Amino acid sequence: MRNYPLYIVITFSLSLLLIFALLLPEYRTLNYLKQNIFKKDFELRSYEKHFQELQGILDEIKEKEESFLKIESALPKDSSLTELLNLFQKAASRSGLILEKVSPGPTSFIEKGEIKTSKVNLFLKGDYSDFKDFLSIIESSARLIEVDNISFSYSEGKKLFNFNIITGVHSY
Repeated sequence: MRNYPLYIVITFSLSLLLIFALLLPEYRTLNYLKQNIFKKDFELRSYEKHFQELQGILDEIKEKEESFLKIESALPKDSSLTELLNLFQKAASRSGLILEKVSPGPTSFIEKGEIKTSKVNLFLKGDYSDFKDFLSIIESSARLIEVDNISFSYSEGKKLFNFNIITGVHSY
């Protein structure tokens, strides 16, 4: 007598065992890939959010670009003596003074070498009211210029003042 039910159960059990043996690793691989997809999706969304924040910051910078340009002109990267001479010469001529001599002073570094202060000695000749106009022009210029010392003398014969100004011009 043949035992068909036993053969069926054994065949069915072997079939299930074979299915699990072949499909279970694939199922685990599929779950692993799904987890990786979720992780990558999360990373992608966080990168997109980060890039949106950066785009918002870039838009703010573009809106305030004029302010940054003003700061750039007030504190330039290099402080060339010819540029400063041109600035002082224009200010002197607009105010009616004569710029007789310009002599550069020492350059000092403030705050770990980030901001440089260059000293410039100016020798001017003219009226006192013109000198006040000169100081007003220097004060209203975009450059960061500090007047450190002012000395003057009066010459009777020419009726003009001789002004000596020591300025500090900042750059980085």
